[in-house]
This record gives sequence, structure tokens and C-alpha cells, in this order.
Amino acid sequence: MSYRELIEKALKGRTAAQAARDWHIPGMTLHRYVTGERTPNVSTTLLLAKEAGVTVNYAAQAVAEQEETLKNRTITEKFSANFDYLMSLVRPRQLYVSAR
Repeated sequence: MSYRELIEKALKGRTAAQAARDWHIPGMTLHRYVTGERTPNVSTTLLLAKEAGVTVNYAAQAVAEQEETLKNRTITEKFSANFDYLMSLVRPRQLYVSAR
């Protein structure tokens, strides 16, 4: 089972926002776990294992593999999404030109 499959199984069809409320985890934190930007701490990994119905060892292995994947990303990969977002904010907007 991959990290993504672990998360999907633990969510049980709920949105990340619904699961965050149920699990008493900040919504943005769970969002980062769901998108793979970050990996959960030990207590959250235990919760994911319980919710997904898998062993703690299985969940810990999936989380460890995701951590390794995150470590191996290049600098470009790490910052490209944020850079694209920032660039979208500074791109010149079309000026409104009256038809009169």
C-alpha cells in the first residue's frame, strides 16, 4: 500500500476538511498530508493506521517511503508550485478599455 492509498483508505470517502474535524487535526495540516507535501507525526500515523484498518507497521512503512520521496525531490520540484502561484499574482492584468 502506498502513502496515497493509506490516506485515501483512512479518509473513508470524507473530505479532508471533514476528516480534520473528526480527528481534531488542523485542516491545513491534514491537507498537506493528503497532498503529500508533508508526512504525519507518530501519533497521526497511528490514527491513520486505525482509520485505514491496517497495522501500525504497514502505515509507518508507507509514511517512511513518502518521507524518502520528499527528501529526494529537487529544489525545482519543491518550489515550482509556489513559484507558479506567485507568478500568477504578478502577471499583468488586462486593462479595462471602455468601448466608448
